[in-house]
Amino acid sequence: MVKNSLLLICLVLSFIGNAQIVGFTKLDTLKPFVFFEKSEPRFAVFGFESAGLIINSRDPITWNKNYVRHIRVEPHLSFYTKNNIGFGGRARIDFFQSNILDDRPTLFEFGIFARYYFPIQLNIKIFNRLSLSAEFSYSVANYYLLENKIDTEFQSKFNQQVIRIPIGLNVKIYKGLNLKWGYRFEYFLGQTINFENMVGLSYNFVKK
Repeated sequence: MVKNSLLLICLVLSFIGNAQIVGFTKLDTLKPFVFFEKSEPRFAVFGFESAGLIINSRDPITWNKNYVRHIRVEPHLSFYTKNNIGFGGRARIDFFQSNILDDRPTLFEFGIFARYYFPIQLNIKIFNRLSLSAEFSYSVANYYLLENKIDTEFQSKFNQQVIRIPIGLNVKIYKGLNLKWGYRFEYFLGQTINFENMVGLSYNFVKK
């Protein structure tokens, strides 16, 4: 029992010993985790999340063309300090058009957000391209989400407040270009709470 406990302690200490604090030095492939001592060299990040549905078909009897187009785009721009903390603004445009369903007005949303990139990276090939971020955003919109989590209620004024808290997983594709997948909590104040996935692209600009 004592030998097993000592062996376990040695393994734990060995694992801890394999973690080190480094700057932008070359990663040691023998170490499972790397913690950045310095912030990522990003100055600004521009990106967007998007979702959409486009259906084109023909009526089997009249052969008339039917269509449904539902596209949502969320562009954002943020600027960063040396501590991986960024502040910026974002917008959301939700467009719907159809000749078989009732048209809906275009929905808009404008807001501000703060984002933090966690200074931790897996020291394994392929996985060392991953980074994790968390965000808090506040915006105003001309709509709110209904209880069925699908339909929306349009408003003529931007008087609906929205809070979102997403967690994002970023995958470096090439240089500053990143693919982003996230899962977020959103709350239309006084109306609806929702959880949703998001997918998008972003580009990290480096200060020269």
